[in-house]
Amino acid sequence: MVPNERSRLGGVVGAVACSRTVGAMETAAGPTVVTAERMVPGGLALSRDDDGRVVLVAGAIPGERVAVTTEVRRGAVHGEVVEVLDPSPDRVEPPCPFVALGCGGCDW
Repeated sequence: MVPNERSRLGGVVGAVACSRTVGAMETAAGPTVVTAERMVPGGLALSRDDDGRVVLVAGAIPGERVAVTTEVRRGAVHGEVVEVLDPSPDRVEPPCPFVALGCGGCDW
């Protein structure tokens, strides 16, 4: 294998697959920017960064560009939305500000 060749997880071949090597995709400038492509089981958006690496993102909708923080869990890079850069036309604002804090919604 050629040194610095990328593995399927996005790390360097021979590197240990841990959050310090593979999942630490944030740059010195901040979170990673990804584009959500489609939804996958579990409610995550299959997304790719500018280098084509796959990131499973919670809180993104297909067609959106979002900034995410990342970590490696069970050999896959997972991300959480920090900021929506280009929202999808399917995104709607919740009627109540408490939804963003984790409220499940009102009964009426």
